[in-house]
Amino acid sequence: MKWTTALWMLGFFAALSSMATAGTGAITPGGKFAVRTQEDLVMMTDLDSFEEKELPLPKGFLVPWARLAATDRELLVGNSYRAMAWNPATGKWRQLFRVEWGEELIDLAVDPHSGMLLAVVKRKGASEAGWRVWDPIARQLVGVFNRRAPEPLHPVFDAEGNLYFTCMGDVWKGSIDFAPGYQHPYVLTATRLWPLAEMETYEGNTAGVSAKEILPLKKFLIVDRSRTNGSGWGSIVKIPNEDPFAKHLPLDWEELDGCDSWASSALSRDGKRGLIYVHSDHRWWEYDEEEEDLEPLPNHPVK
Repeated sequence: MKWTTALWMLGFFAALSSMATAGTGAITPGGKFAVRTQEDLVMMTDLDSFEEKELPLPKGFLVPWARLAATDRELLVGNSYRAMAWNPATGKWRQLFRVEWGEELIDLAVDPHSGMLLAVVKRKGASEAGWRVWDPIARQLVGVFNRRAPEPLHPVFDAEGNLYFTCMGDVWKGSIDFAPGYQHPYVLTATRLWPLAEMETYEGNTAGVSAKEILPLKKFLIVDRSRTNGSGWGSIVKIPNEDPFAKHLPLDWEELDGCDSWASSALSRDGKRGLIYVHSDHRWWEYDEEEEDLEPLPNHPVK
């Protein structure tokens, strides 16, 4: 049973409302600000004036490399052990959830259709991270069953509710199916979409390249394809948002920009505006559908 066909969900996830994308970037409710993480700060760029300012955080809430998401009412900000929600209209914060003792919150992602909130969590000492769904009625995180996709990372939903993520450096696409009453009510159902990883093994530092941040647009996917374990070489690439094997497409991609560190992406709730912040450029870029390319936003850094 798909999330998009489960009628009862409308009431079940009403408390979370309709959500957009997540990860290390987001667009605030109403589309006024593009938000990104910067070390222990959360920075907001006004999309009218392009001026940047720091988001004041609750006292004692430290966010080294914040995990970000947005609903139509709130901006979600997570650190390693809890997720908080900020209402731009009121300026108030509330705690959404905490992970269990001995676990670390790695990432957040949200389905704009169902309102499902997905958390990537890693238990101390574990070799791989796992996925959890936040149940707002029981107020707890529930595990997602995953049979053959080792350590899926960087999950993100597009405006239509399709799920994208990376696994072993490649881009995958699928959904989280819901089957109440079964041993595993939440099940990851997905297939590899684009093989973007460059893999190797030798005694020196890694020279491999992996897909990381994904910006899922209607026609294309904009992907941070960079060094697998650490900063360094890489690029922002564009690939068709299609199955290359089913459509017999060449396994090739277009490089749009260099990415010598890492990137933060943000997708509007309707999917019509896609932004990506390239940290080595120190600026936001917006995807122009007519030009089919990235265009830099004016850069007015915080004073």
